Amino acid sequence: MMYKICDSLDFEKACYGTLKKVFSQTLFPKILVNTQNHIFEKIFQKYAYFECFLMQNSQKFAKKVHLNCFDIGLFFFEKNENLYLKIYDGNGYVAGKFITNIFDFVFSLDEIQFKNYKKEVKKMYKSLRGKKLLVQNG
Repeated sequence: MMYKICDSLDFEKACYGTLKKVFSQTLFPKILVNTQNHIFEKIFQKYAYFECFLMQNSQKFAKKVHLNCFDIGLFFFEKNENLYLKIYDGNGYVAGKFITNIFDFVFSLDEIQFKNYKKEVKKMYKSLRGKKLLVQNG
């Protein structure tokens, strides 16, 4: 499944969809992205470990997701002058329905609905004690 990214709101939707998917009561989430964007830094640094791996080869990107124990990988690429997002699960495979259902829902929200969704996800993370979460080494 690919998602067309049109504006900064779509980047935010990708971030909060990711945070919803990787939420854990015990593990500090690890996220890999392949593009630099201030939105990632602003959102992810509060709630997860994230790394930027500037790679345009999807197979090498997927391999890094798997070998370095990332929970999820957000792979952005251009096609026909448009920007798209492809999501990889922690095993390095293109995300299945369990993951894409979350993103399908998030990308279907209008701006007002998304604000409420964002508040809900932030509330989930506020209930965690970040310093007590286990960090996976990879």
